[in-house]
Amino acid sequence: MDERDARQVAEKLWTALQASDWETAGGYLHDDFIQEWPQSGERVIGRDNAIAIEQNFPGGLPTMRFRRTLAGGDLAVLEVELNDPDEAAAQRVMSAMQMTKIDIAELERAYAAGA
Repeated sequence: MDERDARQVAEKLWTALQASDWETAGGYLHDDFIQEWPQSGERVIGRDNAIAIEQNFPGGLPTMRFRRTLAGGDLAVLEVELNDPDEAAAQRVMSAMQMTKIDIAELERAYAAGA
């Protein structure tokens, strides 16, 4: 996978999540997808579990705005601003996604910080 492909796959995944298009989003994730949130120590294993969390996120998912995407080889890093109406300030999330082939993301680590 080249840099352009990794960038496009990562952005398409986040766009599908923002649109609540669970079927499309799930199609970009490997069955053994691992999602880690280091700030809270949470680790979600499996595509179906990750999508279920997104589907049942309390109050719905925050609105997302892409700030930038960096990619090299099979690694894409997205900086996304999340605006949650229940939070006082927006959060910026850095999401690193390792791709093993087109349309499969194996690992996402999201690091949240105040915007």
